[in-house]
Amino acid sequence: MNLEVVSATPADLKSIMKLEHEGFVAGIRENAEVFLRRVEVFPNGFLLLKRDDAVVGYLSSEIWPYRDPFEPDWFLLGHDISTRHKADGDELYVSSMTILPEFRGQGMGSDLFRTALRQLEERYNGLHSCILLVNERWDHARRIYDSLEFRRIGTLKQFFQPQGLPASDGWICRRPLPLTNVST
Repeated sequence: MNLEVVSATPADLKSIMKLEHEGFVAGIRENAEVFLRRVEVFPNGFLLLKRDDAVVGYLSSEIWPYRDPFEPDWFLLGHDISTRHKADGDELYVSSMTILPEFRGQGMGSDLFRTALRQLEERYNGLHSCILLVNERWDHARRIYDSLEFRRIGTLKQFFQPQGLPASDGWICRRPLPLTNVST
């Protein structure tokens, strides 16, 4: 099994949307225009996990200027990356990540997350922290972030509004960078 993490291109949009539809339920999915814009504006921050040349996961990110306290409106689904992303910013925002359901539970999500963060740290050495939003109910994702010592710094009440399911809170988590002293 050959795994690699590569930057997305607009030609990958079909694979990205397949991941989005299999990874998230209606009501919390991004649309193709949002993803295309993210790939166009920050291709180095939209990374694909490939297994034997097949796309099995993605991680989408942006670089923001650090905010304390954080800006709740910045986390809204469907936002235009160009309104927030600043290549000279100092905080990495992981806006979305998923792995195809049939590949979950094999450590690929953790591998993708760690590899992506390290690649972005190397390329953008001005990054001082990483911030993300996670559904309070996504135990597997939270375990990845907990293993890297992300700490909850806020809650967006009933942020996630999946169709046909109860709403749930979004937890905003942050950790300093670089990822030193964290086992791989």
